[in-house]
Amino acid sequence: MRTPLNIERLNAVVASIGRLTPGAGRIYLVGGSTALLLGFRETTVDLDLKIDPEPQGVFEAIAQVKESLQAN
Repeated sequence: MRTPLNIERLNAVVASIGRLTPGAGRIYLVGGSTALLLGFRETTVDLDLKIDPEPQGVFEAIAQVKESLQAN
């Protein structure tokens, strides 16, 4: 099992996806990650997100960030 995400790791994951993905799109966070952002929790097991529109290469970027930052 990977280390749970705290707010710093959450921000690092989202920023890395943004840097690695060419093109426009928005990342919407749902689930436990929103509880982190609102201060209701200190960690979450995984990051649930929706990207709209889905720019070319976003899924490859997610896979790369998931491995490099050890995030679920």
